[in-house]
Amino acid sequence: MGKLKDARYHLEFNKTVCLEKLDMIQIGRLHCSENTVVGKHMHLDWYELTIVTDGNGVVYTGDIPVSVTRGDIYLSYPCDAHGISSDSKNPLSFDFFAFKPKDEALKATLNLAVEKRLDAHQRIIRDERISYLVSNAIGEMIGNAADQEEIVNAISKLITAYLTRDLAEVYAKMPPTRVDAGESLCFRLMNYIDTHLYSDENLSELSRVTGYNYSHLSTLFKKHTKTSLFAYRQSKRLEAARILLKENKRRIGEIADLLGYSSAYAFSKAYRQYFGVSPSHHRSRDSQASQD
Repeated sequence: MGKLKDARYHLEFNKTVCLEKLDMIQIGRLHCSENTVVGKHMHLDWYELTIVTDGNGVVYTGDIPVSVTRGDIYLSYPCDAHGISSDSKNPLSFDFFAFKPKDEALKATLNLAVEKRLDAHQRIIRDERISYLVSNAIGEMIGNAADQEEIVNAISKLITAYLTRDLAEVYAKMPPTRVDAGESLCFRLMNYIDTHLYSDENLSELSRVTGYNYSHLSTLFKKHTKTSLFAYRQSKRLEAARILLKENKRRIGEIADLLGYSSAYAFSKAYRQYFGVSPSHHRSRDSQASQD
């Protein structure tokens, strides 16, 4: 979670738990005050459910605000720039559940959400069963019972099944998109790059994912978007780096390694070319601003 301001109650477990259907990366609960803000932060290679249990607030994906209220479950993608603010009159309370899917049906369903380019306002589902199950999982994590992992594993299976079903219902209600085959393929390329900023070493992986020759993909992407695949991926990586620097949780060399740069020098050079200043300059400026 990003930098947290003025919470009434905050409980968070960051230990990865390897379960049968998914790996649970993070789970917790937050009760906001009237001034609570969860600063914008970068998700790594996981999905996350933000489950509103009370009050009102706004979830930000990038710079897009989405109002949420009790009963809403907001789905965040890998590599999302994510933030939350609470309503001052009716403060927000929410549970959160971050995970990496291992179940093939859930993987396919989540990949489809990305490929369909669900915008920020289409990512809300409502399912009291999932809300209840995540709340139970949080309760199990608080204790140290001998059967803790067994119970959390059983809960995760149900969450997997319900989430797969819920998203399938969302897709069924969506009107068919009217784009040509070339545009559709470009959307797939952008979605894949957007959600694999930390896991793919080079763009040749796009050939394996799509089944097309990389030269064909590169030409097609340039034709439809007026930019190259390399430039698109570079901009996404550096925009992610900007947020990671602002979080101030990782050294510059760690960020360079996380985003697949060959060295801190190569990362700093690319960063300076893109933003006009060095990563260290941006970090020191952000630190000064937060102190002020």
